[in-house]
Amino acid sequence: MRLKRILILLFAIEVLPCCSWQQDGTYLFLSTGDAGLSFDKQGGIQQLSLSSQRDWEVVEQPDWLVLDLVRGRGSSKPQLISLQVNPNQGKTRSGQVLFSNHSVSTLLSVTQQGAGESEQETDPDHPGGGGDDPADFSHTPELTVAAFIAAAKTDSYYKLTGIVSSFNPETFEMSLSDHSGSISVYQVSNREDWVGRIKNNGLVTLAGRYHYYAGKRKNEVVDAHILAFSLSGGQEEPIAVTVAQFKAASVSEEQLYRLSGRISSIENAVYGNFDLTDDTGTAYIYGLTSTNLGYGANNDKSFASLRLTVGDEIVVVGYRSSYNGQTELRYPYFVEKTGHTDTDDDPPGDLDGDPTFTIDFRTKFSGFPLTNTAGLSEGTYIWSGYPFILKAADKFYQGQVANVYYLLIGKQNSYIQLPVMAGKALMGIKFLTAPQASENVVIDVARTDGTRLMINDGKLKKDTEYAWAIPGETGMAYELLVVSNHNAQFQYISLYYE
Repeated sequence: MRLKRILILLFAIEVLPCCSWQQDGTYLFLSTGDAGLSFDKQGGIQQLSLSSQRDWEVVEQPDWLVLDLVRGRGSSKPQLISLQVNPNQGKTRSGQVLFSNHSVSTLLSVTQQGAGESEQETDPDHPGGGGDDPADFSHTPELTVAAFIAAAKTDSYYKLTGIVSSFNPETFEMSLSDHSGSISVYQVSNREDWVGRIKNNGLVTLAGRYHYYAGKRKNEVVDAHILAFSLSGGQEEPIAVTVAQFKAASVSEEQLYRLSGRISSIENAVYGNFDLTDDTGTAYIYGLTSTNLGYGANNDKSFASLRLTVGDEIVVVGYRSSYNGQTELRYPYFVEKTGHTDTDDDPPGDLDGDPTFTIDFRTKFSGFPLTNTAGLSEGTYIWSGYPFILKAADKFYQGQVANVYYLLIGKQNSYIQLPVMAGKALMGIKFLTAPQASENVVIDVARTDGTRLMINDGKLKKDTEYAWAIPGETGMAYELLVVSNHNAQFQYISLYYE
């Protein structure tokens, strides 16, 4: 491997490139400058330095890029990070590494030349990644809304995909939402090509630059180029979306959505109420029928005739709705069964084998608060040799029913930060709720910046075991997050790392 060292430049914060800071002095900056890093098709290793006076971590990174350090302690001294890329036999590829210290974030653009392509074609800051045609965005990196806002790069184009809402056909202003958040779209450059074609609740892909509108304190996409749009309007083919995109859409009695996934649990086999899971999360399907009965129709109890079971992979169509804060696919109808994943009667999540370790709260913990009055709002505890950070909006403590103890933590935005294991990723969580736990509580898994993974959006039952597969990343920390304004109660928590 070739080693190309990036010189560390130590100037005053105001003139450092590729950096973020706040007025209180909080900063996070890299030594690479706005140009980012560029690798040729042979790959190799490059180095950069990072400076942050607060603890930091890598929030996002492309899967073809390896970093030797993905988190670090705050320090007045720069920290050296090595980035390694293997030879690229395919097309030019580009991605971003998002660094955050939970106060400010900065984005590093990384590109690698493809086989038989020139360096000029891999420029991530040019619309389309190079060439003379500004309408060609084939090489433009794609970000989530949250990463786009965190990057805050006003001179670079990025692609965004999400659900349209608040669309103004006169000005072409709109709001774009995905699973990570929402952003306003202003100044659509190719609006003439899309007159009469953009509608609310449609799925749009566009490329644009970041802008912060100080007057209204909002983030915006400017100089936007619409690249693709799909909308059924209730007449044509429904919009095919992931679960995460479905949850980001607005409630609608007109727009149909098409979801594909695996039945992870069935709540009511008479009316057809069940959870449908894909790689982006789980959606609640309310009242599946064998045929399209139309919006508002009474359920004909035809679900049983479909002979569907847990593990079946299916396609369904319905309307985006919400009930008591839970996202639902309402008036859904069955399209097809595409396969089956044998669960072998395992709990939802298909977690095979023994967990890496289990924290059992059913026995009394030494040095832990045991009553409501003694409850704490935050604390760090070493369990099974690893640190767990508990942060409660109200308080946490170890309660007791008869001779059985349990952990209580509440309420909304409370979390248990799970430990990081060197060289491994969190791949699953299994837990048992307490016998008297609230059946209104909603719990999800989130990154440490609060971004939910949307593993779960439904209420939990008491005295029930749940098992969730987690799309964890190596070296990344995650939280078990209380989403609703209720207390969460656990008898035990098991963690799976690979």
